[in-house]
Amino acid sequence: MTPIEARRIAELTTVPQDRLSPIETAAYTRDILENLRKMADKQDQTLLSHLLELAALEAKFLTLQSQQTRLPG
Repeated sequence: MTPIEARRIAELTTVPQDRLSPIETAAYTRDILENLRKMADKQDQTLLSHLLELAALEAKFLTLQSQQTRLPG
């Protein structure tokens, strides 16, 4: 990967924190954790994979819980 490509990827994946809602933060964290878990699985790091899965499930739970408690309108 060239430095230009690396910078472009960083720009696309970096989100200003002041623009994220708590739900968006939890969803973003969940996505990262799920991808890290897949990497750990491929490297046979079972304990790390399990811990990442638990953290991803917690983030998913927070996301779903927040969505269910939103008031309409």
